[in-house]
Amino acid sequence: MIEQMTTAVPPPIRPGASGRTSAGWPGRLLTLLLALSLAGAGAAIGGRLAWPATSPTTDTAALDAVRAALPGVAAGVTTRSATAFRWDPPLSQPSETVFVPVLGGDSYRYGTVTVTAGPVTDPVAVFAEARQNLITQGWTVDTVEQDDYRRRLAARTDTTILSLEITTTVGADGLLPGRFDPLLTAEVGPRPPTGLAAPMLAGAAIGALLGLLLGLPLTRRFAAPSPRGRVLTSAAVAALLAATPVALAELLVLARYLTGAEPAPFAFDVLAPWHPYTSIYLRLPAQLGALCLIAIVLVAVRRRGGPPARP
Repeated sequence: MIEQMTTAVPPPIRPGASGRTSAGWPGRLLTLLLALSLAGAGAAIGGRLAWPATSPTTDTAALDAVRAALPGVAAGVTTRSATAFRWDPPLSQPSETVFVPVLGGDSYRYGTVTVTAGPVTDPVAVFAEARQNLITQGWTVDTVEQDDYRRRLAARTDTTILSLEITTTVGADGLLPGRFDPLLTAEVGPRPPTGLAAPMLAGAAIGALLGLLLGLPLTRRFAAPSPRGRVLTSAAVAALLAATPVALAELLVLARYLTGAEPAPFAFDVLAPWHPYTSIYLRLPAQLGALCLIAIVLVAVRRRGGPPARP
């Protein structure tokens, strides 16, 4: 009986230094950067999904804030944002409906309730009275602006932001300033982090962890060993380069607000992990980076039957 001798054939060595499946430290760096990019994207998605657990300002709370400033003036809610966060101003022009969704915007704010109060005959006296009333009731008055065009007062508590404003109308000659409009416009919204930071932080932290856990095995299998993978990974990392560190830094800022290590700002501006991905001129690269991430996942899923690449 003749025994057939078989010779083990070593597997082919992929291109790379010393036959390693990754291109040395550049491959490992690319793997780490993609994992961090997925962590940032996960933080944005997790925070965005968690914000419905927050508590936007109600109509009653908005009216109470205005009546605290002007108890003797009639007030009524005119508009309110349907969600906790919104674009300001609302997207109404055709150019805005195309420009902002594609390129992003820089006026992304907490949702507010708009209240109209009045009529007012003496804006200077009314604003002086409003300032004194708010201080007496424990509000902090941050801004009192007076010029020929408008009067504005901004105040806050631990939970609420109030902005009172009255502007001039067009004069008889068609030029500004004319007389003051008899109606005041008040904008009332939540002050972070009350009711906002905790749900966003929890959702963003979970999303970041899931993104990191997904990113490490994903890049080990696909991104580093494959030339096509390196191209897609490099494109994704480059497109998300500006937004990723900001999104991850938002987690630290939210945590500092919750622990009291940093005072919450007085502003309607949004503090949210997904904001960097919607900011003006960052949204388009972020969308391109997201497409690259989707392509990486799809290709990795198609290759799931093969052995995972070693780091």
